[in-house]
Order: sequence, then C-alpha cells, then structure tokens
Amino acid sequence: MIFANKQRFNTGISKIIHCSYKYNRKFDVFKQSQFITCHFSLVAYNLSLMNHKIFIAGSGGIGNAVAVLLREWSANEVEVYLGDISEDNLQKTKQFVTHLSQKTSRVETVLMAKDGINDEMKTAFEECGILLDCSPGNQAPRMAQFAKDFKMHYANLTEYVAETDAVIEIAKDADTAFVVQTGLAPGFINVLAMSLYNEFVEKYE
Repeated sequence: MIFANKQRFNTGISKIIHCSYKYNRKFDVFKQSQFITCHFSLVAYNLSLMNHKIFIAGSGGIGNAVAVLLREWSANEVEVYLGDISEDNLQKTKQFVTHLSQKTSRVETVLMAKDGINDEMKTAFEECGILLDCSPGNQAPRMAQFAKDFKMHYANLTEYVAETDAVIEIAKDADTAFVVQTGLAPGFINVLAMSLYNEFVEKYE
C-alpha cells in the first residue's frame, strides 16, 4: 500500500495500518478476493470518516462488496454513488446493495462515459468527497485525475506499475489524499510485513 500524498493523509496512516492488520489477521481464513475487499474497505472506511458521500467507480464484484460493507458497517451514515459504463450492472449492484437492508441512506447510480466525462459524472463528483476506484487497472490514471480535479480523496486496488506511477505523479500537488495499491499484494501483504517487522524489532532490538 502506497500513500501517494503523505502530507495530506499523515494523521490517518498509523490508524489504517494498525486496523488493517488486526482485522485481516482475525479473519485469516478469507479467500484472496475477500482479503482484497476487506483491506480496501478498511482504507475506504477511514476515508469515509472524513466525508460521507462516496463515489465507487466500477460495479463488479469488489465494487458491490465495498458498497455493502461501507453502507452497512460505517459508524457514520454513508451515501453511495455507484458508477459504471453499464446500466445493467448499475441496476444489479443497486439491488445487491439495498436488498434486505435496513439502512435508508441514499444509493445513487451514475452511468459513466467510456472516455472523458459526462454531465452525470460531473454532478456526482461535485457531490462526493471520496472516489474509490474499483474499475480496471488501466483506468487508474483517469479516475485519479477526476479525483484531483474535483478535490476528492482517492483509493484504488490496482497493482499495475505504470498506472501506479502515473497516479503518484498526479497526486504530487493534490489537495487531497491518494492511497494506491490497497489490494492483497501489493497492499495487505505490505501491511502484514511491516507489522511483523515492528513486532520483531520491539521484541529483539
């Protein structure tokens, strides 16, 4: 996990690392996809403490799960904006998120443009304070640029090297937090390794 803009997110780093390690360690029987969702959701949860309107780009399996976890488990009431290029995916995800839920917070859908930006996206971005990128890895720089332009915090899952480097460049002079590579590896494995290292140093140094 990389904090692309450390100055803007310094106060939350230790909390996220500690919380992520503790949570994932407790549920170490989770499958890889569930690990990814849990770790990404923990980062998202800490970001949600800053702002209660969250745009989730990508309505695949991980996007669905993150939306449910944030909406159902957040200490604060979270409004979720689901974004995807497929109207069918958006309706299925909204049904998945709201079915049998006792939560009454808003769940909006936004049909995203395949390239560039449309009015529906602009309106949603102006409303939201966080963009969680669950879209394909090659979309990361595009989503990160949206986050920067509309002053949203940003987090993604991708392990793509070139795209991650591009996001880090975008984040250099951003006013908000950019947290990349929050999946399993890289991501949770980095948190686990650092926690084990700190335990070793504390015990033997």
